[in-house]
Amino acid sequence: MKIAFVLYEQFTALDLAGPYEVIARWPGAEVHFIATGPDPVRADAGLVVVPTGTLDSLTASAPAASSLMNRSLAARVSRPVST
Repeated sequence: MKIAFVLYEQFTALDLAGPYEVIARWPGAEVHFIATGPDPVRADAGLVVVPTGTLDSLTASAPAASSLMNRSLAARVSRPVST
């Protein structure tokens, strides 16, 4: 099963790390970290995560992911994040 965690600037690392630690251990789980581009993404407390793919690559090969893991995906992807 392919699972995509969506990364965005200022995400909370625990929202990624906690579910990842559980889901990555599922038999047959193939976990990906998806962002709007290929550049590293910084969490609110400074953790930096390098995406393994982009939103474009995800939608280009739909249904590439069985699940998108992020509670605030729609809110964050639909508007730019100010820095």
